[in-house]
Parts: sequence; structure tokens; C-alpha cells
Amino acid sequence: MSRHDLEALYSEYLPRIDRIFAVLARRNGLPADAADKFATWAKARIVENDYAVLAKFRGRSSLSTYLAVVLTVLYRKYRVLHDGP
Repeated sequence: MSRHDLEALYSEYLPRIDRIFAVLARRNGLPADAADKFATWAKARIVENDYAVLAKFRGRSSLSTYLAVVLTVLYRKYRVLHDGP
């Protein structure tokens, strides 16, 4: 996929990504400001290196499921980086 295709896919799935952020925030008891900071950080990880996260998708599940797993892993990394283990 070209960078343009990946960017379009990201734009198409952005509402689903935001819903996944909301679920993660609720599940982990994040206040709104902390949830926003995580969402901003995670979106930057998704788009860095020309949408490398999306380019790695191989279709073994739905893209929504793949993104839910990716964002859950990113949340864990975010917590370690910002809150300690």
C-alpha cells in the first residue's frame, strides 16, 4: 500500500480508533485529560514511519480487531513510559 492509501485508511478508521480509545480509557479509569494525552501519543505512534502500524496489518483478523490489540499494547507502553511499571 502506498502512503496515500495508508493515510486514507487511517482517516476512514479514525472514528473506530477514537471508540477504542474511549473503551480503553473507561476500562482503565483514565480521567479525560489523561485519556486525551494517551490518544494524542498513540495516534502519533500510528502515523509515524509512514503509517508503519497500518502497513503491518496482514488481514488475519478485522482491521478493527487488529487496531484494538495495537492500541492496547500501546497503552501498556504508554503507562510504562509515563507512569513507571
